[in-house]
Amino acid sequence: MILKIPVVLKSNIPEENIKRVLEEIENTEDVDLILYEEGFLQGYDSMSFDYKEDVKSTLFENSKEIVTIKKALSNKNFALGFGYYENYKGGIYSSYMLMGTGGEEGFNYRSLSPKWKAERACADYREGEKLYSYGVKDKEIGIVLGEDFLDEEILPQIVDMDAKVDLFYWSHSKEFADSQKAESEYLKVSEILDKPVLLFTRIMEDGTSLKGRIQLMLHGKVIKDDMVDLGESYIMGL
Repeated sequence: MILKIPVVLKSNIPEENIKRVLEEIENTEDVDLILYEEGFLQGYDSMSFDYKEDVKSTLFENSKEIVTIKKALSNKNFALGFGYYENYKGGIYSSYMLMGTGGEEGFNYRSLSPKWKAERACADYREGEKLYSYGVKDKEIGIVLGEDFLDEEILPQIVDMDAKVDLFYWSHSKEFADSQKAESEYLKVSEILDKPVLLFTRIMEDGTSLKGRIQLMLHGKVIKDDMVDLGESYIMGL
């Protein structure tokens, strides 16, 4: 199974991000799964947590933008996942949609942890109820959004999933003031899991250049740590 993680310039303009996804679908060959980061379609930090403003940029699960992506994927032999801010029955969720190979049905996962939102957010910013995994060829990939991996109340579900998957893909876009402390927290979770965790974050290298950072963790240790330039992709065989 070949996994591809595109690292693109951050944008809070949905039209730009959707265009990037469509171009990626058109130009990609010889992979089995493409995964973007959390909040990607609208931009991870696009939420102001002013409901009247934020709801304008949310997307429904079957919105025309998402249907357009699904149609573009229909004649392709790979699956695709991306984060977005979803409007479901008037509530706003940090969601992750996995479209199966050729655009077939996958899942729509809504972040479980209330920590995805600002403390000042009103009750219309909501959480989901369950985690999901997806099978690609002979591998099962568990998808976990940012704060879900670090929330102790959700940890039992992650441990249960550990027995079913071959790899966790964890997208965490939050910027930390103390990166060493954050990494220590990541490794604590990895330490109790049997399966490897592939963490995608962003980092300022030398204080000047924003890059994608891909860390592969296993049993509480970082066994691979790669920096990926904007406009490039990380490819991993599993």
